[in-house]
Amino acid sequence: FIVTPFIIAGLTTDLYTFHLHPIHLHCFPPPQLLFTSDKVIGDNISGVILFHETLYQKADDGTPFVELLKQRGIIPGIKVDKGVVPLMGSEDECTTQGLDDLGARCAQYKKDGCHFAKWRCVLKINVNTPSYQAILENANVLARYASICQANRIVPIVEPEVLPDGPHDLERAQKVTETVLAAVYKALNDHHVYLEGTLLKPNMVTAGQSSPKKYSAQEIAQATVQALQRTVPAAVPGRETYL
Repeated sequence: FIVTPFIIAGLTTDLYTFHLHPIHLHCFPPPQLLFTSDKVIGDNISGVILFHETLYQKADDGTPFVELLKQRGIIPGIKVDKGVVPLMGSEDECTTQGLDDLGARCAQYKKDGCHFAKWRCVLKINVNTPSYQAILENANVLARYASICQANRIVPIVEPEVLPDGPHDLERAQKVTETVLAAVYKALNDHHVYLEGTLLKPNMVTAGQSSPKKYSAQEIAQATVQALQRTVPAAVPGRETYL
């Protein structure tokens, strides 16, 4: 597997709610601290995912953040989803909004120097979830997003995240992850997305955080790699991860 080193510059409500608040982490270093560091940083970081506000910010000397990244050989990207919303008729499941004006936004982001984008969908494991409705809805949302990005010459990072909340075991997490990824790649093919021009940001396959059984790092790694090998087409060039 190819690991593509990306970092995320900024903080979203979803990121805080699902990941940072539970571990009492409340802040990040300011983006300028990273963007003005030694240019050797470009040897280890391929791209930076910016938020709309961060994209148009400048350093203290007036240099746009996008220009600072380019000077360091780092590719600017943009988060384009507008967060999760409840999925009506489901058992506390959700979908992701932001498709309505995505084409116009992608066209502008491309002009402003962004060459890839990220969109995150969230699925929850419970007794009755993720439901077929939620899996299908989120897979099609990701496929429509990817198609719109490619129409605007932007590489889409596809992120179907299966949350680690709950008491489920590792086997259940692996099965759900495989089912979700299979649905996502069927939807991508149905929407004629060019798979060689996409990236996948997968979740690690882990037991639920309140699972009574604990698993070793080797077991988690094996389950994750096996899930990817079973579902991700060979045409997909890399698996994206965060530092």
